Amino acid sequence: MDWAYDDDLYLTSQDEDLVLHANKYVAVLFKLASQVDCPKKDYCYSILYHYAQDLMMRRDARALQEIFSIIITDKDLKDPQLLHWFSDVQWVYQLLKEPRVITEDEVNRLTFLLTDNFDITLRAVKLGEHSSGLVEFAKHYGHYTDYFYVDPQVGDWKISKFKRLA
Repeated sequence: MDWAYDDDLYLTSQDEDLVLHANKYVAVLFKLASQVDCPKKDYCYSILYHYAQDLMMRRDARALQEIFSIIITDKDLKDPQLLHWFSDVQWVYQLLKEPRVITEDEVNRLTFLLTDNFDITLRAVKLGEHSSGLVEFAKHYGHYTDYFYVDPQVGDWKISKFKRLA
């Protein structure tokens, strides 16, 4: 916890925050992201956001359920940003547990939740409907492109690194 309140302590290399992508760190990251006076509040939130995003992308329902049990018992769930995030993660979890037809707005919401990374210049762009009936999105990173696909008939998704589906 001292790390979050010391401006001279920080994670030094790119992606070093990934070491905190584990359920055993969720409680402390959540507590820090909930504290208004924490200098690294937003950073702790971004670590939580990306960790849950990774779990959702991989469909790790068990780990998501563990996160819910950690956070639901936390009395600090008052921060509007964290409440919104928690609601979004629960929504995706419900799609995992109970697949269903989703609307165009829900396709867009799902795509945003699973591909957003806080950089407005790197948002997924809808390419249209794939011949398979999947809705196709592309996210360009300069040297490569990820393709994200959503099946609105069952609320399912997949990602294709570097190559579009044939």
